[in-house]
Amino acid sequence: MHNGEKTNWPQTIPPDLRRKLENVMGYRSYGAQDLWGEVREWLVAHGVEVPEQLPEDERK
Repeated sequence: MHNGEKTNWPQTIPPDLRRKLENVMGYRSYGAQDLWGEVREWLVAHGVEVPEQLPEDERK
């Protein structure tokens, strides 16, 4: 949330974030850290508080 305003979560990936992710996925070799890096940068740029840690993958 931004400045105390309540907003709805988007139903689809915002176009600018989609382009960033598609760019990363175009690399010969990319991993979860690369994707998270782009998502994190996008969240920060849009004033969304980013968690310190991501949830652990329960499938491990």
